[in-house]
Amino acid sequence: VEADGTLSVDAELEAPNFSDAFTVIAGTGDEERAVIAGFLDQQGWAASLDARGQIRWQKYVRELTGPNPTQIRALARLPAGPLLAAGARGKQFGKAWAAHLPADGGAQPTPEDVEDVAIAIDGVDDFQMLQAIVDLGEAGIVALGIGKRGYIQTHDQLIAVGFDPAGKLRWAKVLPDARVSEIRGGARVGEGAVFHVRVPTSAERGAAQTLAVVHLDAAGVARVEGLADSEGWSSAGIVARGSAELVTVRSSATQLSWRRLTLAP
Repeated sequence: VEADGTLSVDAELEAPNFSDAFTVIAGTGDEERAVIAGFLDQQGWAASLDARGQIRWQKYVRELTGPNPTQIRALARLPAGPLLAAGARGKQFGKAWAAHLPADGGAQPTPEDVEDVAIAIDGVDDFQMLQAIVDLGEAGIVALGIGKRGYIQTHDQLIAVGFDPAGKLRWAKVLPDARVSEIRGGARVGEGAVFHVRVPTSAERGAAQTLAVVHLDAAGVARVEGLADSEGWSSAGIVARGSAELVTVRSSATQLSWRRLTLAP
């Protein structure tokens, strides 16, 4: 989509098996418009797209020594070129997972040249998934995810992971100050990251949802801020140009209502 809102590329990517795409980052120049990622059947999947939205290269990511499924949920580009991928590995959600992928896809689409990053989080529940990444430049990279005791529950732990600018793991921990029902994404705001999440008003199934933002810096210091008068609203994304705003939307049978909420660093 161009700056004036016109649609410039609309490409359907054929997949031989059940697949989904979860994230997209900008490409590196005229030859690469974007890199998208998700999963293809039991494998993590990343693909580079050209200016017409056609696939330049694809990378399949799976565990070489076992059958555990892999999903890529978030991407960041490291300064030296490789891609930092994050998500989960294992049945259902499995364990929080990250890896370095060759920036050019490597010599083959197979995963032999994918370098896993070992992640261990004290006090986390059994089922884990990293879902959003924010690049903080020279300060490093932070990722936010969830931990679950069961595959389906009304609210989840928040987990956070920090990497240095080269993608090496620095820290990983549970954030105890809030439980969430959904992580919607994140953006760099000032010197830190702001993630937008949904929070249930109670532990009852079907409870109303409100919005909150999680402020997280490169050292792992976190602050959770609930947003007043947000019950029934959904977050559509963060616009971070100068001051940052969270775009929210609420639907009814006849209309969509939009609001933009200014976020403090």
